[in-house]
Amino acid sequence: MKKTVFIFLIFLSWTYGEAQENHYPEIGKPVPDFTLKNMEDYTHTKIRSQDLKGKFVILCFWSRFCSGAIKNLSKMNTLYQQFKGKAEIICIGGEHEISPGSYMLPGQEPGMDKLKELYTQLKDLQGLEVPITFDPGLFQRFVPRTVPHILWIDDKGIVQAITSSNSINAENIQSFLEGKPFFFWDESYAARQERKQHTYDRQKPFLTDSNGGKDTNFLYRSLLASYTRDMHKVPSLPYSMQQVYRTHGYTPQGWLEGWATLQDFYKMAYLAYWWLTNEEKKEPRVKNHYNRVVLELKNDSLFTDYDYESRKNMYVYSLIVPPERATPQYLMKTMQQDLYRYFGYEAKVETRTLPYWRITAPENTQRKLKTKGGKYALLGNGFTRIGFRNVSMDKYLNALLYMIRATVPIPIINETGIEGYIDIKETEVLLSDFEAIKQLLKKQGFIIEKAEKAFEVIVISDKRS
Repeated sequence: MKKTVFIFLIFLSWTYGEAQENHYPEIGKPVPDFTLKNMEDYTHTKIRSQDLKGKFVILCFWSRFCSGAIKNLSKMNTLYQQFKGKAEIICIGGEHEISPGSYMLPGQEPGMDKLKELYTQLKDLQGLEVPITFDPGLFQRFVPRTVPHILWIDDKGIVQAITSSNSINAENIQSFLEGKPFFFWDESYAARQERKQHTYDRQKPFLTDSNGGKDTNFLYRSLLASYTRDMHKVPSLPYSMQQVYRTHGYTPQGWLEGWATLQDFYKMAYLAYWWLTNEEKKEPRVKNHYNRVVLELKNDSLFTDYDYESRKNMYVYSLIVPPERATPQYLMKTMQQDLYRYFGYEAKVETRTLPYWRITAPENTQRKLKTKGGKYALLGNGFTRIGFRNVSMDKYLNALLYMIRATVPIPIINETGIEGYIDIKETEVLLSDFEAIKQLLKKQGFIIEKAEKAFEVIVISDKRS
């Protein structure tokens, strides 16, 4: 009898687990029934999935824990206005269940009240009109992992696509309305499970024994390959040579592997990093670097015309050297030679006078902001409000500029000379808006202006005649 009960319990656990795994929407199948309550900016406060039959529907799930999802709201609002009357575009705010003991940054603790408060601020600042509701239950039913998570449901109630925000644009929506296929990276639960069957093994070279893709996909073997759609996902290029020549638990010493844009490969080969880590920021030489590339090419499309979704003009590089030769100098020299052998561009580091955004602080500003002491604290929510107690100037600017720094075409440099700690009063500002940030800095007494000075910069030109 005990044995029978035990077997029955095992069977129940299997079927329960299977039911839990299969509740996510699937492409090509009817969307699971759902009800949206407490709708805002919509003709009804409550709507069921059955009520949406006969309409094209796009559901965008978002949360407070992804800056990309926050920035995507304004994009969804623009598309909603463009396709109003043709497609039902609805945003659904929620959050995953937080595991006990999970570490959360100050101001990032879970809570739907905080999500609603954030949206109210974003709505006022950005003039959002897109219909929205907040439903953590539906969020957890439909979203397997990351946000933005977008469901495309046709007028028959069939799920036609499940994507990230990269695929949501006017061209794809128009194709969706016309019943035409469009390219997207499948973010459904089933696709994620399938990709897990073809994982990238960090202990094997890329493209060896189908590790990450077909063995024949390479262009040049050190190895250089186009990062094509049919390849499985692999890690991005390490941030710096520091991560390659030292022994750590991720990859063997002397293994330089990953995907990147061509511009970032040249940064790695000539500056020893493509993204500044805290370790690189401490090095004096970095302060003189212009972390942009100067292109003097008749055709610079390989550097400028790239796309993360379709992987156009994206590359994978794999360089493996013996540990005893894994010095930054050797790795950089080898990488420079490989880039020249295939692409044929001339590249060198020159000193040039170039533009940048300079942030300075008059003495009265330094005196006014000097900290009154107390324990360090981050104030605000990291999206629409920011403030600090007892913080360094560098740390304040990093937090203030983290959402826009990569999109500003020239570097932004701290030249305030403030070495001590400061207090910054908690203030409302849209951290995805550079103009709003500049106005805030001016109100706080800083000066932000365009300037020029000499930098060490990578200059890339066409090959010698």
